[in-house]
Amino acid sequence: MRQRGSTLLEVLVAVTLLTLVFLVVSQDMLAAVGAQSEAGANSTAVSEANYLLSQIQSDSNFWNNGSNWSGYAPIVNNCSFPTLNGTYTQPIPGSSDPNAWQALPAGCGGNDNLKFMWSATQKNGDTNAADIAIWVKTNQGVYELHGMNKVDPSALTLSTAPPISPLPTPTPSPTATPTVKPSAPPTATPSPTPKPSPTPKPSPTIAPSPTPTPQPTIGV
Repeated sequence: MRQRGSTLLEVLVAVTLLTLVFLVVSQDMLAAVGAQSEAGANSTAVSEANYLLSQIQSDSNFWNNGSNWSGYAPIVNNCSFPTLNGTYTQPIPGSSDPNAWQALPAGCGGNDNLKFMWSATQKNGDTNAADIAIWVKTNQGVYELHGMNKVDPSALTLSTAPPISPLPTPTPSPTATPTVKPSAPPTATPSPTPKPSPTPKPSPTIAPSPTPTPQPTIGV
């Protein structure tokens, strides 16, 4: 009986351990599948947004109305796309989505199952450049892409002279007041060089008188 009870306890422990291992492995597999699904959805959204941007950049009628695209709906390859007036607002948690998502028309290419919005606005005051914003909705969230569309301004022809603006009238310069030069101080007249004093002549040396010759003594 003791041996049979020990065997039953070992079986229960083994089953418990196997169950825990199975749960851990299953959780990792579910996380991997979810990450793979999210990566696939993001890749599809990126591809869709790039496709829509390329349609705008290849639209030959995009610049016909200048820089006003609020009511413009592109027509590319005989396919009518939605109007370029979308604005994305992030939904408040627990409330419904307030954005006006639009489906890609059938036959226009891309992924018909993804909904999107897009807009075109003038870029930094440049009438020859447009900022294109595209939002693509997926089950994982919203992918946003910003691109640019531009056109080169028409070049001047030889028969058309460029507009010449009148030259501004130069402001007369104020007359300069002459600067009065200070008078130079008078130059002092140099004093005459003093003449050297005459060298005194030496007094003449008086010759000594000659010594008289003694007279010869005459004997008596």
